[in-house]
Amino acid sequence: MENTELGDDHKTKRLLHIDSFEKLENLEKLNQKDNKSKVFKQFTVTKSFENVIYIEDICYCTKAMAMHSENGEFKKENLISEIPSTTHIKKYIDGENLIREFAVDKVRYLEWNTNRVPEKLSRKTIPELYDLPKIIFGMTSFPTYDRGFINGDGFYVPHSIYLAVKWSDVYTIKRLEKEPRQMYEFSKKYQRTLGDETGKKIQVFDRAKQQASLSKKFDLRYVAAILASSFGKRFLLENNRDENIMTTTVGKPAKSRIYPDDLKEFPIKNISLKKQQPFIEAVDNLITWNWEIHELVNMGHKIQFNYRNDSIKIEVNFFTVLESVNPPSWDFVSAESVNFEVIGDYNQLISKVKVSDNKLLLGRTELLQSDSPLVLEYLKNYLPKFADCGFTWQSLLDEGKIPKTDDDIARVFAERDRLTAEIKQKIEDIREAYEELDEMVNKLYVV
Repeated sequence: MENTELGDDHKTKRLLHIDSFEKLENLEKLNQKDNKSKVFKQFTVTKSFENVIYIEDICYCTKAMAMHSENGEFKKENLISEIPSTTHIKKYIDGENLIREFAVDKVRYLEWNTNRVPEKLSRKTIPELYDLPKIIFGMTSFPTYDRGFINGDGFYVPHSIYLAVKWSDVYTIKRLEKEPRQMYEFSKKYQRTLGDETGKKIQVFDRAKQQASLSKKFDLRYVAAILASSFGKRFLLENNRDENIMTTTVGKPAKSRIYPDDLKEFPIKNISLKKQQPFIEAVDNLITWNWEIHELVNMGHKIQFNYRNDSIKIEVNFFTVLESVNPPSWDFVSAESVNFEVIGDYNQLISKVKVSDNKLLLGRTELLQSDSPLVLEYLKNYLPKFADCGFTWQSLLDEGKIPKTDDDIARVFAERDRLTAEIKQKIEDIREAYEELDEMVNKLYVV
């Protein structure tokens, strides 16, 4: 067989092996001259869009801080605290804390303005960026919109997270005008249009000055809405630089890492600020409602859900509800002659709590009996907090509390049920809002 040079219009046949070498799927044929190594990838974008502006013309896209010292003096873990302090003053999240679009599950606190941070960080980037409104995007996790320090966010993040900050906001950091070492590198696509494959660099402040007027025509929440949509995630998957991207399991989406150039080259539909307003309002609602869920989790309630299936896990914290109702209560000593009778060993360790007929059991051993099903149900919910902690009924005689009447107990359970229903409705509202936003984005890109 003779080797011949391929013509400009030649398209390469592409096959995907699924699960086994013998099982094949035909993929779209591609021109290798235009697509280069992408012909070897399962996912490749071949579609172009009209009337778009690339994110790199709207935003400064960059990796975040490398939170360790060059000399090994400290690691990231040495800088993070679960609670704020006089030195841990900046809100901090990791990529794993981006649990769904526009939602964060845990906020910690970063050491800042000390003799080691930020000056001794291996990569401190531009610290002012973290106080500004921005899009936060994990390499393998979901995007969210950070409202900025003034509006209660302003998250500081590690290099596993990418930032997109509007050029008009970067332009407000006037000290950058005198720092030529802060350089901006164009995406590979933009470099090719400039005719230099080795890359073009420009001072960050100069680029911000050039792009400030254009970036003011876009609200960052509108950009975030597109990135967080099913279209946005699909486009990033298909236009990804991860050459190892493959289908995982039948029925499950492929996984890959997102790189800065993937964000820089993302096409944003160029529409007026007035037309962006419905997207902005939807993102505001999703941000607000997801933070309300976050606050409920901080109160001790367990809540898990995503936007795409019916699976919802809600476990209302019984003690939080009890505290909010605050019914008139007995201690266990006073309640014994009124609400129940102890028939077991006072010194038995509290373990798995069960109810059988009119008795409450710890494991298989009877502890007490009561004629009130509400009393038994209350203790069934109350005692597990003390299980496996070395507590006995004897040690709870003074500490343990129980509402004085069945009506008081009923109010506690009614509040638990009301709160559970409220959380479920909030989740349904969030899902509906996301679906509506997703549909709006998809309509933008329909040719």
